[in-house]
Amino acid sequence: MQRKLILIGGGWLESGSTKAIDSYAVKLTNKKSPLALFIPTASGDEEEYITSFHNLYGAKLGCHTEVLRSSDIADREYSLRKTILDADLLYLGGGNYIKMLAFWQKHRVDSLIQEAWKKGKVIVGISAGAICWFEKGLRSNYEHEGEYILSEGWGIIPTTICPHFNQTDRRQAFLSLSKMGTEGLALEDDCGLAIIDDQFQLLTRSDTKGAWYIKHGAIYSMPSKGCVGGWI
Repeated sequence: MQRKLILIGGGWLESGSTKAIDSYAVKLTNKKSPLALFIPTASGDEEEYITSFHNLYGAKLGCHTEVLRSSDIADREYSLRKTILDADLLYLGGGNYIKMLAFWQKHRVDSLIQEAWKKGKVIVGISAGAICWFEKGLRSNYEHEGEYILSEGWGIIPTTICPHFNQTDRRQAFLSLSKMGTEGLALEDDCGLAIIDDQFQLLTRSDTKGAWYIKHGAIYSMPSKGCVGGWI
């Protein structure tokens, strides 16, 4: 059973800026009309975000779309496991990483998402939805606007991730941390990384733009594809 993970540095569903990556993810399901499940916990179930998901994955990419809201997750009578494991594709949205992770852990959503991934479901994670797969990730400090700090993830990918690397302040924060020993992957908005089993492929507009490996304050271009073990 192949494990299929698509990680995106950032972007906006409503603008269609990640459409090529989303289309690739849908094709990975190997189904004509797959069931795509949006889990918008990090955004607080923002309705505009949900509408954008239906418009892109449903109307434009031909999926049957469903949404798993926080109220559904918290409902003890709701068939949470069935909803997650019945989906062909899970889309983990961006937003508040800490609230998302804590809520998922409380209701065991994190373990169900990982089970779905192990069963061959396609997982798309953007921003907060991408950070959780790594050992650590750079996120906004919600208590001090304009600051960025590292937070723990699930450790499935044994390195650190910095999404939104095109943002100047976030870029400088990650480079500063790298000079103190932190190293890892940096993804810009509208840039994706597909990890199929132990092989990766960049999903960018060119072979190098948008994805980088950061070490000792230096920025290195990643190859367009290769073995995961070759860059961590």
